[in-house]
Amino acid sequence: MGTHTRVRVDAVIFGGGVSGLWTCNTLISRGLNVILVETQALGQDQTITCQGILHGGVKYSLAGKLTKAAINIKEMPGIWKEHIQGQRFPDLSNLDIRSDYCYLWGKSVWLLGSLLGLSIRPGKIQTNEYPEMLSNYKGDVYKLPEQIISPKSLLEVLSKPVRKYLVKTHADQIKFKLYQPGQIAEIELKNPNNQNSATIIPNSVIFTAGGGNSILRKKAGMNEEKQQQRPLRMVLVKSKELPAFNGHYVEGTLPTVTITSNKLNDGNTVWMLGGKLAENGTKWTDEKMIQETLRILKKVFPQTSFDLFEMTVFNVDRAEADTRHCKKPDDVFVEKEGNVITAWPTKLVLAPRLAERIADTVQLSNQENTNDANDWSQNWEKPVIAMEPWESADKWYTVSWGKQG
Repeated sequence: MGTHTRVRVDAVIFGGGVSGLWTCNTLISRGLNVILVETQALGQDQTITCQGILHGGVKYSLAGKLTKAAINIKEMPGIWKEHIQGQRFPDLSNLDIRSDYCYLWGKSVWLLGSLLGLSIRPGKIQTNEYPEMLSNYKGDVYKLPEQIISPKSLLEVLSKPVRKYLVKTHADQIKFKLYQPGQIAEIELKNPNNQNSATIIPNSVIFTAGGGNSILRKKAGMNEEKQQQRPLRMVLVKSKELPAFNGHYVEGTLPTVTITSNKLNDGNTVWMLGGKLAENGTKWTDEKMIQETLRILKKVFPQTSFDLFEMTVFNVDRAEADTRHCKKPDDVFVEKEGNVITAWPTKLVLAPRLAERIADTVQLSNQENTNDANDWSQNWEKPVIAMEPWESADKWYTVSWGKQG
């Protein structure tokens, strides 16, 4: 027979991506007793598949207008910098920074957006400063001081100080006892490794599970239509010939392709390709996606060629607050109904703001907690960090600059 524990806590967080982990750190720093529940791996699906760019608003001002999204995001790189320098909690001084900047080039009026009061501004560089991939480019190239971080490293740094508060279980081993819809009285969890179980009496319940929020809201008797999903089809390009490179090729008001890179232990460099390519690619097969990727790469790097490299394609569903027209939200979303808080960050860079807003929304309990969170959870399975996309990819295509193989 397993043991059963009853525990009263200030907050239970569902979802161990950047939003849940940052919120967990923030609440614990305020003296709250917290449990974070994850049913997969930390950062699975959304955090681990993001490109890791700490946007400062230029991307959202390419049409020469200071958009709401740009206004909401423009101060965030400075806030992250303070965390990275260890001046704010959580301390991110051990975070892996892949690059301190990215490049901008192409055909656009994006420079107008850089003059509209943004904190991060691109600067034109001299031709002798052009990166290797653009050494023969005939147009202007700009350097944008937006850092690119490793999402996996971020998950490692955020999870380390709160590890004892993390619990892994299966989705079908979670049960809610409701006072009424949106008012969760008790949460029943079962340990997947043994017959132990726990009843958690939460003051607040926080959903930061990305695409899982709709499932959790249904379980809590709440409206599922708060959520929208905007799909992406991302491409990975891998070769030992590829140099490190991070940048946006822009045509008009949108990046045609956004490239971020990472050096692997086996000597390969892998590029992750996003931007308009990833949005358009949701309609294409793998073969069509690879053909279109090659066409764009030849266009943006016309003086470059490689003998052979590998490509793979993977899907991402960006789960966000519903905007009715499936457009990108302009800011974070935090809403409290009963004792349930539902939250989506919209962009990685907005995670600190999301955590603060959630923390300000959590209502403190008038009753004393019966157990410290780690007293009962220390023997439970702990969730691991999700694999990076190039680690989990199961099918790579061998491609040459001239033809596909």
